[in-house]
Amino acid sequence: ASRGSLAAAPEAARAGDGSGGRSGRPAFQSPTVGIPLRTGRYLRPACQGRVAAALSMVGEGGSNLPSVCAGMGELADRYDAFLLDQWGVMHDGTRALEGAVDCVRQLAERGKKVVLLSNSSRRVGTSLKKLDGMGFDSSAIEGVVTGGDQAFLGLRDRKAPPFDALGGCRVFLFGNGDDDAEYL
Repeated sequence: ASRGSLAAAPEAARAGDGSGGRSGRPAFQSPTVGIPLRTGRYLRPACQGRVAAALSMVGEGGSNLPSVCAGMGELADRYDAFLLDQWGVMHDGTRALEGAVDCVRQLAERGKKVVLLSNSSRRVGTSLKKLDGMGFDSSAIEGVVTGGDQAFLGLRDRKAPPFDALGGCRVFLFGNGDDDAEYL
């Protein structure tokens, strides 16, 4: 299987695993796309040492410690649905992360529901268009919840008492620019 697919490549799962040189142990991989976490690649420099130290203890202290999976392939058949964050899990804001497009496609092919969660100020439609532009097939995504959409719905429906206290209709909107007019 290609790297980043649901079946993680074992040969790629050895280097930089924080295991202190023990052989035969899988690398620590992103649980969403099966990409090995290599030093400096996905972790902030300030976190690398602590994360590597914590993960190196997995398996040494008994069965109560969490296990590290080699990728989504180990989890895909255990669950019916997957809630995924967008930024840092699926993309970096401008392009899809390695293996993420294949992972979402393979989950959909297995009949799994994929729902995206994001604190983005964008609306759902804008988010899906952006994902399509990065190579994702938005038809494979069952649902999307964004902070922007929740704000829009709250403002549109004006059900919350704090909105009543605003009074008048003078509004200054500072946002993305992509879909600002929809908020008014």
